[in-house]
Amino acid sequence: MKNLTILNTASAMVAHANERHGVIARNIAHADTPGYRTQDLKDFTDSYREMTSSGLRATRDDHAFGAHRGLDLSVQTVLDTPVAPNGNSVSLEHEMIRMAENRHQHELALSVYKTSMSILRTSLGR
Repeated sequence: MKNLTILNTASAMVAHANERHGVIARNIAHADTPGYRTQDLKDFTDSYREMTSSGLRATRDDHAFGAHRGLDLSVQTVLDTPVAPNGNSVSLEHEMIRMAENRHQHELALSVYKTSMSILRTSLGR
């Protein structure tokens, strides 16, 4: 099943959504921390495109980052957000929107994965 692009894409999308959830949760936890700057991951589409075009491939799934080791999950500081007088740039409203977008991405990836598996099972007669 490693050669099924749709399953690899859905799996990478879930990995990205899981990591982004943690970043958003940290932002919310630091909403009142002086000097804390909002952080986020690179957009999944850009990260996945870079991973697939780089030519890097996992040789074994149990290596670092498993099958998604080429996927850029590095945390980046968001620079285009307003900064409060205490130096904090976290907006709870923006984080709520990011969380909803991330939830949608996660649900979409799981739906694609489940549908693909259902099609495979049907084609195998199970």
